[in-house]
Amino acid sequence: QQAPPEYAEVPPMSGVFSTTSVLNPARCASSAPVMAPPPEPTTTTSYASLTARWSQLERVLGNRAADETAMRGGCDASQVPNAAREAGVSLGAGAPPEARQTLEWSTAMTTRRTRLLTAAGACFAATVLSVPLAATAYRSLGKTLGVTVWREMRIRRAFRDETERKFFAERQARQELEPFVEASDAEGFWIGGAAQVDLPALLTAARERWRTAGRLKEEAADPDDLARRHELVVLCTGAAARRDARFVHVPWTVAKGESLTMEVSGLAPDVIISRGHWLLPLAEGKAKVGATYAIGADDMTPTAAAREELERAIPQLTERTYAVRAQEAGLRLTLPDKRPVVGRCLRATGVGVMAGLGSKGVLFAPWLARQWVDHLAKGAPFDSAVDVARFG
Repeated sequence: QQAPPEYAEVPPMSGVFSTTSVLNPARCASSAPVMAPPPEPTTTTSYASLTARWSQLERVLGNRAADETAMRGGCDASQVPNAAREAGVSLGAGAPPEARQTLEWSTAMTTRRTRLLTAAGACFAATVLSVPLAATAYRSLGKTLGVTVWREMRIRRAFRDETERKFFAERQARQELEPFVEASDAEGFWIGGAAQVDLPALLTAARERWRTAGRLKEEAADPDDLARRHELVVLCTGAAARRDARFVHVPWTVAKGESLTMEVSGLAPDVIISRGHWLLPLAEGKAKVGATYAIGADDMTPTAAAREELERAIPQLTERTYAVRAQEAGLRLTLPDKRPVVGRCLRATGVGVMAGLGSKGVLFAPWLARQWVDHLAKGAPFDSAVDVARFG
């Protein structure tokens, strides 16, 4: 893995990979929230105050706008936050106010196709503002299903070299890292309000609930046959979407990620260590370390090379004695513009998709699912920034 310093990586519970990237708003439009070089695993990150988050975005927009205006000339950045608020999309009755406001703003931020938003990072804005929506969704799901899936954590982000230390100091001086950074020192910094989503627990409980209610069929499915028999079929097939003939025109990219499960004692149970790779403590004296990022690798077979890479990283993350017990592999699917896809296929009647979430699956899934709900229930359009129609 060659993880750039702007990424605060947060690890996975299984071979599915997703996380938030909360640092470096300057590069997020190009490095982006999904599949840039670093391997980001299965979790999401939550921050306490949406107001503080919006203030942080306003600072980023203002700073980037000043740079943009100075370099190219252009419009007044002070108009962007107001315009974004005015372009909000309703979440629907009954939703928590913070979640509704979050979706309105995140949708507005990714929909506004202005140069200033691009400079500040539309994907960064969507990432930051989608977090409270994800937190609300997973806490609600856990309560409904009777399982705990949201685990509060902190991240200790250690500097790997002087370049990272300088990068952090520059962004801190511009106040772009608030409210993410709790404290910092010469060796690194702390990110508060992080969380891990226990996907195995969530999926197991949901599967059992749907089975009991008679709403789940577990069998091989032929999308063509389903499309003939139903008004709409939405494909949520993960990396398999790249092989679907209806979406062959979408420029998918695949990146394989591998992680290790190991036995290790003495780790702080609520602290994720991030230093190029990441170390996530689990229950019962276990932990995970990850993850590799092999662009173009299209198989699920664990490799010796990945294990060697991860074992070389472990001493940089902990001095504790450890023993590797398992190795996992998963695939991330993303696109050149670093955004997922959602919406109806323009080349096939009655077929929709939600895919390409890359390293942001856990974070973006509630937001994209809400778009489908609003589309079906209210006829609302999909966010143009993530609509699959952008590829024709």
